[in-house]
Amino acid sequence: MNWVAIDIGYSEVKASVLDKKNTPVRLNYSMGGYYTTRLSSDVVIMASGEIVVGDDAMLLGVMNPSLLVSDWQHHSRKEDICKAFLSFVYNAAKKHYDDNAIGVVVLYERVKDERLIKTCEQIFAETKPMELSMVFAKAMPSIKSGVTVIADFGAQNFKVSMIEDGTQKSFTCNPDLGFRNIDLELLIDSVQWDTLTDVESSLCGILIQRAKVALNSGEPVVLPYATKIKDCTINSEYEKCMTTFLYQCFEECSNSLRACSKAWGDVTNVLFVGGGANSSIINNVFERYMQGQGCALKSYNTIDTLFDPPYAATHMALQLPLRRKTDVIIKY
Repeated sequence: MNWVAIDIGYSEVKASVLDKKNTPVRLNYSMGGYYTTRLSSDVVIMASGEIVVGDDAMLLGVMNPSLLVSDWQHHSRKEDICKAFLSFVYNAAKKHYDDNAIGVVVLYERVKDERLIKTCEQIFAETKPMELSMVFAKAMPSIKSGVTVIADFGAQNFKVSMIEDGTQKSFTCNPDLGFRNIDLELLIDSVQWDTLTDVESSLCGILIQRAKVALNSGEPVVLPYATKIKDCTINSEYEKCMTTFLYQCFEECSNSLRACSKAWGDVTNVLFVGGGANSSIINNVFERYMQGQGCALKSYNTIDTLFDPPYAATHMALQLPLRRKTDVIIKY
């Protein structure tokens, strides 16, 4: 059986598949004229009741913001919304493998989402729920001994998992340090928000999010209007802002270690995952932070240059033992 691994995040649905060399890669989606590996978590419910997800939902939401579902995880039609997302992923995986029999590894944090799992079972040939942080512990031999800190720079929350000898010892979640909370308005927004229409506000919101992604990757940012600071200094100003944010996140990791009577000197591995971990400066900032802690510890991200922080969990999940063939008879 062919497999896809899914991690439904606040800003996007991340999914991985295996290529012809059995190497995990990002799942590619056809968007009617273009392809992308990033499936937006936006949801729109039309007046007819039709549910639209992904980039199409994002565009429809720009034109009519009132249609956007702000928190679909707690919406009365959650099962239908899950089905729309999962069907989107299933169809893309079916096209990738040229096969209808697709199994799914659905990742969760701490508590299984039974409604999501039930919907997976309706769409996919086989469903395997796995706790996100433990996927790393099972898939990476280096984590099976010693102390590992997994810092997840998610859009909505900053999460810290501490794993010792392959067993999770602690988990913390701080919504105040979500990557989306980094305020770029002082850097790139010269627009008076109270004078904008709903459509203009939505367009500016998308613009700021895309600018944040570009800035985080160290790429040039092009804006269609004059900014409060010159374009050439936006990246350097963002680095200052990001450095402050990263130090706050690393302090959160320090707090988690202290709560378990540990220090950075006890840590064997550090993994940076999530969208915010794509930062072009994160490893250098961490090394400076470690110097202040009297340690020479470096993140795993600097060791494995192919490590894909946003998709690390879904990539790792596909490297675990999964039943590959539907005609295998397992006797107990």
